[in-house]
Amino acid sequence: PPADLRGADLVDFETARDALIYVNALRQGVKAPASAIADFRTIDVRSAQGRVARARKRGFLTAGLQGRPGGELTERALDLLSQATTEVEFQAGGDGGGK
Repeated sequence: PPADLRGADLVDFETARDALIYVNALRQGVKAPASAIADFRTIDVRSAQGRVARARKRGFLTAGLQGRPGGELTERALDLLSQATTEVEFQAGGDGGGK
């Protein structure tokens, strides 16, 4: 995460990142996409499932079918992740040109 994120902003960023990990796992055909969060965070799957529920509740991940994996990133998640990426590139002096 960007170094200047703190408190609620950091929680939102981490929650949006969990949603991104989940959606990427879904798109790769992972049957239990919460396990991708569990692997990334080094936590148990049950805790990762709680993170998925939090992402939905906070508006970063759309609802799936009850009891089934599914959902997409929301505009809110995409905006937050995009802002954080742009801030990191700016702080690092990146110009986006790969030079």
